[in-house]
Amino acid sequence: MDANIFISWSGDRAKKIALALHSWLPDIIHHARPWMSEVDIDPGARWAGELAVKLESMKFGIICLTPETSNSPWVLFESGALAKVLKDSIVCPYLFEMPIENLREGPLTQFNAVTADEQGTRRLIRAVNKSLESNFYLSEERLEKAFDKWWPDLKQKMDLIPKGVGLIGGPAVGSERENLGLDFVYKNRGPALEKFSEFLEAEIARAGGGEDDACISFVSTSMRGFLVPAIARYDAEDILKKAVAKKCKLRIMMVHPDCADIRAKSEHRDKGQIQRDIQTSLSTLRTLGVDQASVRYYKMGPTVFGIATSNKMLLNPYPSVGESQRCFSLIVHKTKYETDIYQQYKQSHFDDLWTKDGLSEPIPDTDWSSPKQ
Repeated sequence: MDANIFISWSGDRAKKIALALHSWLPDIIHHARPWMSEVDIDPGARWAGELAVKLESMKFGIICLTPETSNSPWVLFESGALAKVLKDSIVCPYLFEMPIENLREGPLTQFNAVTADEQGTRRLIRAVNKSLESNFYLSEERLEKAFDKWWPDLKQKMDLIPKGVGLIGGPAVGSERENLGLDFVYKNRGPALEKFSEFLEAEIARAGGGEDDACISFVSTSMRGFLVPAIARYDAEDILKKAVAKKCKLRIMMVHPDCADIRAKSEHRDKGQIQRDIQTSLSTLRTLGVDQASVRYYKMGPTVFGIATSNKMLLNPYPSVGESQRCFSLIVHKTKYETDIYQQYKQSHFDDLWTKDGLSEPIPDTDWSSPKQ
């Protein structure tokens, strides 16, 4: 049978909830066929195309929400697409650690939400059951018995989900959270890139809409850390292709190959390895249609891998000994305060490298036209 229940999620905790529902729903309703990107997209498949196909066949959508992802652009896109594709489709936000009242504003208010507790999950299961074709529909009595039997299994999985992981704003930050523009913190770069891809897509859409200030800036040792990560809902090459197609301004800053071995030593990498990463990055960027003038070298040792849009920024520090991608990452936003994290880094870490004389240099034609491999 084809999948008939679409499970949407964004962020680490929502993914755990989605995975729990994905394996649990068929225990209650045998004809339920859940689909979620983390499990059901084959390695190497283009997730955007696969997603579009699957959305067309769904009859029910579950939107797993946590406080930190309730306004995720990705969640809003999927829920809107699901509701639009099939007029008779049903979309139900499933709220973890947040009351229904928190959805009073925003596009998700058009749907009937439930909380991720016993009462709310029972309501969810009833709605899923009603969405099935009549020959697969369970009687209310059988459904209630099945739920009473299997609910403890789901609750056990939900109880293991960490409280508040991924969202900053606890006692350590307190009232300064908004002043600093703090959004998310992740243990490493992978999930941060996956989340940040939503903001890259939004910036590219701004460029497509004629916004002149739309710009995506990169500062890194090479572009390998952006291009290579194998994450289900993240396609770096596709993002750059879209940026080129929509004429979104790009500023890509990589360390000068002459200085790369300094970084290689601190990462315990072989001499010449980072130079090869830079050369491969140039070749990939050229193939994707990125303009040579959008890429530059700088001769300073990198301190933070960073990506900035007009209002969002990902920061991934370089440890003194080790790879930055294994270190924690922050996502921050621009606020009205000049001392927020975004504006502290935007000028010194991104703009100055690009605009001030002597801090960077254009990519030589010989490197761009035929990078050594």
